[in-house]
Amino acid sequence: MTQILLYKGRHGISLATDSKAVAFVPDNKMEHMTVQKIFVLSSHAVLVTGGAGYGVLACERFQAHIKSQGQLSFEVIREQTVPYLQEQINRIHAENIYAGERPDLERVYFLLAGFVPDSTGDPYRFELFGCEHFTDPLHPIKTTQVVAIPRQMGIEFRLSRLPRTPSELEDAQTICERFLIKLARETEEVGPPFYFVRIGSDGIKVRTQELLD
Repeated sequence: MTQILLYKGRHGISLATDSKAVAFVPDNKMEHMTVQKIFVLSSHAVLVTGGAGYGVLACERFQAHIKSQGQLSFEVIREQTVPYLQEQINRIHAENIYAGERPDLERVYFLLAGFVPDSTGDPYRFELFGCEHFTDPLHPIKTTQVVAIPRQMGIEFRLSRLPRTPSELEDAQTICERFLIKLARETEEVGPPFYFVRIGSDGIKVRTQELLD
């Protein structure tokens, strides 16, 4: 169970994710592993994936594709996101790279977040894309200013109630950190390293927490 959390406030975006993944081996047994789910695309954009494991491979390819083009703006990266990821999903399916034997576990999400420093409006942007199965087209998913994948009504409510103060991103990160630690202690499906991303006027900063407190 990938856990992705995002809070968008007046002063930027706070994003958090764990690194635990589950693979199904013969006899339908589960094998836990650690994978990176967050990918820095540029000084202006990051991409996070959740759900089916083929999302990680698609993100790795997209990251290499974007970096090969030099420093791109968030808007240019956004224009390429869905077409490129869709192409990679189709390729992964055609090449049988991902041996998904359970259609109920083919759901995948991609969360793109970043900022447009010279914007005359709100400079902080994010979009969520997803599909239910390999054969479904990747499409935008409507959200509020708080996102939790999978849905977690309790933390969504807490984040949505945060006051819009200069410390809102730090406060959101603290809430997310405590929540991830709590989940990791309660289930084997969530675990460190945890990645915390802050997108503010000073750019994109990533913090890693390797162990549970």
